[in-house]
Amino acid sequence: MTEFDRDDYWYKVKQESTRANNSLGELLGNPVLLTMPKILKSTVEYFFPSVLVLYADTGFGSFAQVVVQYPQQQNQTKIYEIIFGKFNYVWMKPLLSKSMLKAIDIIVEQDTTALETRYPHQLAKIKLPNEEVMIHAQKLYREW
Repeated sequence: MTEFDRDDYWYKVKQESTRANNSLGELLGNPVLLTMPKILKSTVEYFFPSVLVLYADTGFGSFAQVVVQYPQQQNQTKIYEIIFGKFNYVWMKPLLSKSMLKAIDIIVEQDTTALETRYPHQLAKIKLPNEEVMIHAQKLYREW
């Protein structure tokens, strides 16, 4: 996390994510990985309690990922996600669209796993670096 701004029920996080080294098989299976920078700089805006928007620029263009969380019951939530992309070159769209969707599918799967395991059944006794965002989100939920 390189920046964290907040104002009541809105917050913005600028972050840098380092991409793991991909194997030849991963690159052949998902060519969009060849266009991704080693360090992906992105901005996340969260409009509490249900809308998250992620913006990023990659080697093939820029995109915005919009995620809407819709609680249905106390222990069940539907999540709707839409991706807007703008390719730097028109010819890239037909070549990379399918592999881009595959990459997004993997990201959604990783996000789901992270969310399922991130919230402990008891409060943490120590604060780790870069947890300010999670602490603020927990505060919003408690006060809501």
